[in-house]
Amino acid sequence: MKADTIDSMRSLGIFRKNKFNEIWQRYYLLILVGAVIAISSVLHDAFLTKENIMNVLASNAMTAMVALGMFFVILTGGIDLSVGSIIALSCCLLAGFLQQGFHWFFSILFTLIIMCFPGVVSGVLITRGQIPPFMATLSMMTIVRGLAYMYQVGSPRLIFDKTVLFIGTGEIGWIPMPVLILIVVFIVCAFVLGRTIFGRRLYAIGGNALASFLSGVLVKRYILFVYIISSFISALAGVVLGARLMMGAAIFGQGYELDAIASVIIGGASMNGGSGTALNTVLGAFVFGFISNILNLVGVTSYMQMVIKGIIIFTAVLVSRRGLLTS
Repeated sequence: MKADTIDSMRSLGIFRKNKFNEIWQRYYLLILVGAVIAISSVLHDAFLTKENIMNVLASNAMTAMVALGMFFVILTGGIDLSVGSIIALSCCLLAGFLQQGFHWFFSILFTLIIMCFPGVVSGVLITRGQIPPFMATLSMMTIVRGLAYMYQVGSPRLIFDKTVLFIGTGEIGWIPMPVLILIVVFIVCAFVLGRTIFGRRLYAIGGNALASFLSGVLVKRYILFVYIISSFISALAGVVLGARLMMGAAIFGQGYELDAIASVIIGGASMNGGSGTALNTVLGAFVFGFISNILNLVGVTSYMQMVIKGIIIFTAVLVSRRGLLTS
């Protein structure tokens, strides 16, 4: 066989491999969603019912919101472990304001404003105090969770305001309100990340923080902003969760930080920063949600589900590090 023929065959093989990798990197989440839905529909007849699908979307809308906030942080190479605790305190504050007679609008507004403060503190500790993001947000997670228990004072605080309850349990047409709120949050995040200088600089900081700094980008200021954004979106998710469950309780939000991180990683973002998209993050959250739903339908215990989720997170991180999920 001639050398040029061998070279041509090798080039064709490399081309096909590169083409496959390109297709996989672009469409793997859609393939994964399709596979999960197909397998789930075979395992249980109730999976593809309208009621179940809407329930999965509404139940996981809060996770997707938190994941979007987490994506801003991970995009810069950081991590925010306080999001679950922020959800808990947000629920409690919302219920507390309503019980004290505040109008529903101001109850939500005050809750969102106050809950930006943990993000400010975390951002300052990281940028000014030079504390690693893991340690700074781990400390904030413990502090905020403790404040939630202190504010709750005994039994959970119930929510009776009909407008607030509509935010968590109502529908417009056939679309649940949590899903509509998620859509709004997603559109804003996607626009900021894809169409603004702020978003482009976040990608640049995640790719090479030193080069961004040397080119004149105020890296510390942007890092501070992403932690505030994460706190704000987590607080919004807390408001929706409290409205959906009709109460504020300090126990709410546990495990959301891991689910959010897993959603971002499944969505193809690198823990080192600089890659990923808002759309893939949301899809990653719903992949995780659909998997949890079918595990519930087939009767898998909560403890076994924790094991399976851990395996999924480990696999996603491993695959991400090998570059198979990042474009």
